[in-house]
Amino acid sequence: MEIVLDTNVLVSAAIFPNSKPGLTYKIVFNNHVLLHSLDLAAELEKTLLSKKMRKYIKQKDAVAFLSNFKGKSKLVVITSSVHESRDPKDNHILELAIDGNADLIVSGDRDLLELNPFQNIPIISPSEFLDRHS
Repeated sequence: MEIVLDTNVLVSAAIFPNSKPGLTYKIVFNNHVLLHSLDLAAELEKTLLSKKMRKYIKQKDAVAFLSNFKGKSKLVVITSSVHESRDPKDNHILELAIDGNADLIVSGDRDLLELNPFQNIPIISPSEFLDRHS
């Protein structure tokens, strides 16, 4: 399966590796194709390396997570333009799913979860993912 993990799932996975998002990340990373776009990678990097996050994750750990994520996930070039989410900042996740021919989006964001399914792509929470895939 080709899967998109929303930024909130990735940030939680980086900070709390044994959380539901962290376990979801490990399963996807080891058993499926994880998709990313330049926008998603930039948002993740900006978030994980922000001053605010230093109390939650060491910078060297954030850099290692980012390197691993970028190095082992599949980069998708975005050509679609989507304006479906109530939160415009979430539309890049939908564009990534479309252009990457994703089988699934995993998110903890209510604005995305309420769109389930989006163009026949299921959008589920990390808890739902773990219920189905563990």
